[in-house]
Amino acid sequence: MRILAAIEDETFGNAIVDFLAEHFSNPGTMFRLIHVVEPTIVGDNVLAIYGNGISREILEEQVKNGSTLINLMRDKLHTKVGTASPIEVSVIIGTPHHVILETASEWKADTIVLGSHGRKGLSRFIMGSVSLSVVSHADCAVTIVRLPKAVAESSKGENASKTGAKLSLS
Repeated sequence: MRILAAIEDETFGNAIVDFLAEHFSNPGTMFRLIHVVEPTIVGDNVLAIYGNGISREILEEQVKNGSTLINLMRDKLHTKVGTASPIEVSVIIGTPHHVILETASEWKADTIVLGSHGRKGLSRFIMGSVSLSVVSHADCAVTIVRLPKAVAESSKGENASKTGAKLSLS
């Protein structure tokens, strides 16, 4: 079985790793953990002050942070499922839902696992919903890991490793 897990941040990363270890720890399961860095649009005022290289510097920093995160999640998953299960990791630059769907298709994933913030109404309209787009367009099974409301609220601005995240599926 091939499981693709999209890791956004440490809060969801910990919850997803726990979910993967609980539900997909069978021998022969292959994991691919990805972190998607969406290029940021830097405003004219910032460019005027810092120059054109600031966009590249921001992107490089996001990729570096993503690499640290994804390697941490790989190590945590290895600890939970053992080193016999292969775990690939990658940080990819692009639009999250496109990257997740393309990666799942190219890698021939059996299941995609990702988190959802549970945004509704205007917030979903403005921010979009990566999980909704992935569920709507995936060619394989998709599992959405949601954080309990108390964990999601307490994790805002906190280090996710301190949250003790639990899972709820939708």
